[in-house]
Amino acid sequence: MSIEKLDRIARTTHRLCVILMFVLGMTMAYTGMVMKFTVFILTYVPFLYFGNARTLHNFLSPFFGVLLVTMMITGGYMYIYPWLLRRKLKRRTENRTN
Repeated sequence: MSIEKLDRIARTTHRLCVILMFVLGMTMAYTGMVMKFTVFILTYVPFLYFGNARTLHNFLSPFFGVLLVTMMITGGYMYIYPWLLRRKLKRRTENRTN
């Protein structure tokens, strides 16, 4: 697989992960606030339940972790991609001159 195609896949995957991380992050932040400020939340929003918030928070955390690792890997590749491209172009020009 060429580094250009791998870069396109990494960028697409990274963008998708950013969107999903935003949704999961907001949901986990909301459920975390419900767990932290239970009395305050239940006073003003009585239909929420602490157990449901904890269950949802615990259910989403592995997905959050997997997305975070995926973003780190794709982001790392996008960081080194310019260096890889320069190296590839340099080798290509060296082979043409020889």
